[in-house]
Amino acid sequence: MSKPPPRSPYRSFTRHADVARRLRRTPGEWQHVSTHRSRAVAQTTARRIATGDRLPAYLPAGHFEARTARLDDGGTAVQARYVGEAL
Repeated sequence: MSKPPPRSPYRSFTRHADVARRLRRTPGEWQHVSTHRSRAVAQTTARRIATGDRLPAYLPAGHFEARTARLDDGGTAVQARYVGEAL
């Protein structure tokens, strides 16, 4: 029986509820959320974090900011920070 292929760093599962909780504990600090092979997917994820669209952990809309950053290996990272009211 053959071994399964190694996991790609681009195919990880992101627990957005955990990420949103971590971001709320450190307001204003940019932190890594996820890494994607596709720049378009990363940009969509960043937009959804900022708006809460399909990612309810980041609601209410506007309480999080997100950005993307190109990586040396060609992937794109998503970073976010909490900018809502202090807890």
